[in-house]
Formats: sequence, structure tokens, C-alpha cells
Amino acid sequence: RVRRELKVWRRLKHDCILPLWGVANDFGPYPAMICPWVLNGALTGVLENQRTRSAIRARCGIQAEAA
Repeated sequence: RVRRELKVWRRLKHDCILPLWGVANDFGPYPAMICPWVLNGALTGVLENQRTRSAIRARCGIQAEAA
């Protein structure tokens, strides 16, 4: 199944989809897909930062209302 997904990804050409540069098999039990680095890093990090910022804003908002 992974091989099929890699074939599909390799054929995709769109401004919003990173190109697949290759695959490495030396990083553990699963293949590592290699694509260009993006300015804000991996999607998981961006989403985590957004959650953290939202949590901080929510806490500050609650504290501001209580003060």
C-alpha cells in the first residue's frame, strides 16, 4: 500500500503539494519520504504551535476577564 501511495505522490504536480524527491529505508521499519524543506517546518509542528498559541490566548483572555 505504501508503494502505491508513493507512486501516486510522485506523479502529482501542484503548487500546494510538495514534490517527492525520494525514499529512504534506513530510518526504521517504515520508509521515510523525502521532500523539500518548507519554511515553517513539518505540518505537525505548525499545528502544535497553533494549538499552543490558541491555548495561551485563551488563558490570557480568561485572566484578563478575571482581573
